[in-house]
Amino acid sequence: GDDGLSNVELTKDNEKVGTTGHVLLKSQAVYPYNDNITVVYEDNIDKINLTYPVTQKYGVNSFGKDANIMVAAGTHNSDDNLYFRNACGYLVIKLYGSTKVKSITLSSVNGIDKIAGPAVVVASSDAAPVVTLADEASTAVTLDCSNGGEGVQLGEDKEHATEFWFALPPVSFTDGIKITVNDVNGNTYTKQTSNQVNIVR
Repeated sequence: GDDGLSNVELTKDNEKVGTTGHVLLKSQAVYPYNDNITVVYEDNIDKINLTYPVTQKYGVNSFGKDANIMVAAGTHNSDDNLYFRNACGYLVIKLYGSTKVKSITLSSVNGIDKIAGPAVVVASSDAAPVVTLADEASTAVTLDCSNGGEGVQLGEDKEHATEFWFALPPVSFTDGIKITVNDVNGNTYTKQTSNQVNIVR
């Protein structure tokens, strides 16, 4: 929100077991925390292994909890003053109508662009993170709008359209995007574009 904090002091959780291996070149950090995140020193680079969520939760006028991945790297391996940078961009879909939405699935029109799942991120203290999705990464992301079974009510007209936010790794949908909307009554609606859509962090 507009009144949210732009910085925070974090403390080490000594209950968590650290990883072992080659000493990293620089301190590395990822937010939000996930047990499956690892960092490896490889090819003279510190590489963060993480997973972009295949299913995201709906958030009112914003991305949902745990969808927006941020990474940070220090200037040396004992640096604890870290500047986080977004490793995502955002795509906002605006819909209106008379139904309640249960879920929305997003993909490229051709269904081959990778937008979620396992990835390697190289963080830097003074540059944008570099994101590489794995070969087995997913080509679709689903936004869960079930909201405890009630769904999300759409706005009644274009001026009051409901926003649905997707947090995505940087990607170019060269042939456009396709969305499939499922409502709480079991109906399905599909819409696609033909223009290139670029997601930038």
